[in-house]
Parts: sequence; structure tokens; C-alpha cells
Amino acid sequence: MSHTGLWQLRNVEIPGRLTNVNCLVHSGVTAVIGPSGAGKTSFLKLLVEFIEPTAGQCNWQSHSPTADRHRVFWSGGRDGLWTHLTVEQHLAAVAPASADMTNVLAAFDLIHIRTAHVHQLSSGEADRLSVARAVAANPHVLVLDEPLVHVDPSDRQRYWDFIAAQAAAQNLSLIVATHDTSWVLKMAKRVIVMEATQVTYANTVASLYWSPPTPAVGAYLGPLTWLTDKLAAAWVSSPSDHSITWPTAVRPEQLELVPDENGHLVTCLNDAIGSGEARLIHRDAIADPSADDDPKHSLVVHYRPNRSRLAVGQRVAIRLMAILCLILSGSCQPASERILPIAEVTSWTLPPEDAKLPSPRAVTVGRNNEYYVLDTAGRVVVLNADGKEVRQWQMPDRDVGKPEGICQLASGLIAVADTHYHRVILFDEMGKEQLRFGQRGKGPGEFIYPVAITTDPSGDLFVCEYGGNDRVQRFSPTGEFRVQFGHFGTGTGQFQRPSGIAWDSGLLYVVDAFNNRVQVFEAESGKLVNTLPSGNDSLLYPYDIVRSQAGELLIVEYSAGRVTALKTDGQVVGRFGKQGRQLGELTTPWGLTFDGRRIIVADTGNRRLAVWS
Repeated sequence: MSHTGLWQLRNVEIPGRLTNVNCLVHSGVTAVIGPSGAGKTSFLKLLVEFIEPTAGQCNWQSHSPTADRHRVFWSGGRDGLWTHLTVEQHLAAVAPASADMTNVLAAFDLIHIRTAHVHQLSSGEADRLSVARAVAANPHVLVLDEPLVHVDPSDRQRYWDFIAAQAAAQNLSLIVATHDTSWVLKMAKRVIVMEATQVTYANTVASLYWSPPTPAVGAYLGPLTWLTDKLAAAWVSSPSDHSITWPTAVRPEQLELVPDENGHLVTCLNDAIGSGEARLIHRDAIADPSADDDPKHSLVVHYRPNRSRLAVGQRVAIRLMAILCLILSGSCQPASERILPIAEVTSWTLPPEDAKLPSPRAVTVGRNNEYYVLDTAGRVVVLNADGKEVRQWQMPDRDVGKPEGICQLASGLIAVADTHYHRVILFDEMGKEQLRFGQRGKGPGEFIYPVAITTDPSGDLFVCEYGGNDRVQRFSPTGEFRVQFGHFGTGTGQFQRPSGIAWDSGLLYVVDAFNNRVQVFEAESGKLVNTLPSGNDSLLYPYDIVRSQAGELLIVEYSAGRVTALKTDGQVVGRFGKQGRQLGELTTPWGLTFDGRRIIVADTGNRRLAVWS
């Protein structure tokens, strides 16, 4: 998602609630933080037009179309719920007419209380319903005031993972008021700090964490040690980088306390559980206890302790860790983030439909050096090796939604997962329909939302579906049901939107998008044999997968805007691409294919096919 302006606030005043507020609210995920009573709720209510400024302006900046979607949807906990509706009716009242809300109800653990009314709900259930209703509304922006605050912390992250996945899939933004520092650090890209009814800081989370303007503002994202150049010279043993601009904030993971018999610092207070906090006395103050409160002689530091607890009275030294490169450059690249070389980068665009330029959603390489592309106009567009249109045809129906999966069988037939019509259609290479099978349902051979499709050398088809009935089904070349495996969930062998699938040497590699993994199954039996990636490496909403000639797995990541290459044992070989609009960058990519020398990515958000040699 590109980060553009949603609202522009200029000199906004609401007596007693907001004072001279000036800021730009960006798209993406923004946290609104600050102490209780600072004006966070009033700020959010201003955005959703629940209140109006007495002076100044709050202008909606986005040019996103709003005819088919809510512009903004608010979630404020139990107070915003409707007492006359059941849980299920809350979602039905705001969701698009064609939407199946079972997936959302299941994701927020509301299935078992779907017929309950608001007065029958616990505080945690009401919180979950409020957020689930907002997600179901499919707006351009979700504005959430202290969401999930009454929810068990052990379940909270699971709900947030679903919200984030939906936000990525629907290209929606989140504006969230919260006191949860860990959520801000993990989920948000930008942050707005409010203090005493004013906006005192608005920038990226990374900037506030690593380079806050003051120690007080920086402390909203956790403990820090504020060092000036004089303090660093007096207290720190050999600062690791002389290009640091002082004063600077040093986070606990950047600071180490090490025993040093000759050290000039002595611990007088030490709490070494979690992020350690220690009060140190400079040796110059040891002979004069009255100097203990003089900042020249004592210093409180926050550090990352090891298993050996420092004793009170122990001599120590302060060392700044190598992670200081984060302050200077913004990031440190792990070995697993190695950028793979690309010889040539170019792009193809699809032919327009009337005055519109559709976006590609799925692409597969076919015979005769042709590429079959599904787009957001409901077309199958066939391109040659130079990216030029050869022919195209329309799907039989496209009013309800557009298809999302395509492959070519050994027979030459083109199989399309017609997602929103709950079926699979087979065409010949000229676009004449040859066969269709499937209908809406959860039984064998039925579908909710078939989204990805692949084939094996015998012509059997493997179809992934989502929508609360997340599974893989296998069919004969003529559409006869053979077997199914998997169901909705987060456990091993379970799926949350299995959105991509590849067959190779008797194994199925299934992209489990919302669970951020690839699961490997025996194609014949459906037995789970592995989960990728391995170790501490991770994927960020993987959406499609193919095998390269070198035997590696190529995975496109929707939220990260990149392609990751994995070995079949799960080790990351490297990555290429990043979020953005330039060549070599991707925005919400949906699919990819590999023709033996080039990777072709459906760069959906940029309305193009990215071609990397």
C-alpha cells in the first residue's frame, strides 16, 4: 500500500478537546497514542465526522472511489453496538450484499454466539463484535478507538493478524487509538502523539523509536536512555560510531552493561527482569554520597540483561551495541534478507477496457510462449513473449466478482477458479468453454470461494478455497471429486486463505496466506510433510507460489511487496523487490509465474505485470 494523505487537519480547534491541531493523516496503519485525556478519542471522532471543529479545517484528501464501499467505519467498543440486532445481524447490516460473513465470525470466535444480542455479551465479546462489524463493512479506512482492550491478551494477536490480513487483502487503512506499545511497534507504520489536546509528534514509528525529539515523547514507545555528547563521553566505554548526532535515544537492545573490575561505574539499583533498569553511580561520587542526585554523578540506564544478574555494588562498564546502525541508516539487513540480483527489470500493461485500465490478479505461463492473465475486468488476456496482446475473452459472469486463479493443463485446456461464482471453468486456448463444475456449498465438489488452482501431469486439478471452509480439493480432468484435506484454522494442516498452490514431484506446496506460511502435503494422500519457511525467517501475507528450474520455491508476498526464494527445506535463499511504484518495486502483488528465465508478477496495485529477468 502506498502511503498517501487521507485527512489534512489545519488549525483545528474544539474547546476543551482539541487545540490548534495541524497534521496529515496518512494511509496505511497509523497509531494514535498519548496519555488518557489527551484528546485521542476526540481526534478520531473528528475524522469520522461525529463532531465538527469550531475553528480550522479537517479535509478528506483521498481520491479513492466511495460508491461501492464505505469511506470510513468506526469501532468504539460496546457503546457503538446496536441493541436490537444479533451478533450475526450486526455484520449483515453493513457488509456488501454478496459477502459471506462466516469467515469473519469464525476469525473473531463469534460463531457460537451468532444469535446473541448485545446485552448477552461479555465485554470481550462486545469488543470483538465491534471490530468484526467494522472489518465486515469493507471500508476504505477503519477508525478503531481502543479496540480489543477487554480481550484476553493470549487471543488478541490472533485477531490482529486477521485484521491485518484483511486490511492487506482489501487495501484498507487503519487508524487506531491505543495504549498498547507492543501493538504499535509490531503493527503500525506511522504514529501520532497527542498530549494535552494537541498533536505534539507525527511521523513514522521507526523515527519515534530510534530518533525521538525528546526523551518524554520517545518514552511512549518504551524505555530508553537519553545520552548527550557529554554524558556519552563520561559514561560510555568507546562509543561505537563517532558519526552519531547527540543527544540521542538509546533503546535497551542497544545498550549493554558488562562487569569490569576497573570500571568507573558502580550499580546501586538493578532490576534485571525483562528490559533491565539500573541506576549507576560514577566513581567520582563514591566518596561523596551527597552527590548521588547530581546528574553528573548518577545515571539511570535501560539495558538488555543477560542471565548473569549484576550485583548491587558491582563495577561495570556501558557499551553501545552494533545495532546503533539502526539509528544511522534506518535498518540492519540480516543475512536471510539478501537481495538476489536481477539482470533486467521491465513491465507490461494490460489492454484497457473502455476508459479503464484493469489490474492483473493472476498469471500463468502457457504453451507457445504465451501468458494467460486474469484481470479485475473479469477477462482472460493472452499475451505473447513481448507482453503484447494476442487475444482475450470475458468470463461468462463477472458482476458479482472476478476470478483469481488460473493454470493450463497438459491437454492445453485453461482452468480458471471462478472465485465468486463458486465454480471452476475450463476453456480451450481460444476461450471457448469446454466444462464447468462446482456450486456454492461446503460439501465434496462444492466451493465457497475457490481462489487458486494447479494441475499435475495426469491432468488432475487441485483447487484451494477460502471463506470459512478453507481447504484443498482434488478433481479428475473431467471435474469428478477425488479427495479433500485441510479446514479453517491456525493449526498444522489448517488454513486461513490458502491463496496459492504448486505441484512438484508428488508434493503440493500450499500458500497459507493469513497464517504467513507455506504448507507441504503429499498430493496423493493429503498428508502434511513440512511447514515453511524454517528457523526465524518469515513471510508477510504470501499470496502465490511457483517452482523455478533450479528447484527453488518463488513466493510473492502481498504485504511486503516482494518475491522470496526458498529452498524446499525452508531456508531463505534471498529476496527481491520492495513496496513502491518504481520499476523493481511492487504494490499489493497477487500472483506470479516463472517461464524458465523470467519471473512475471501480477503487480496488482500498480496495474501492471512486473517482469524480472
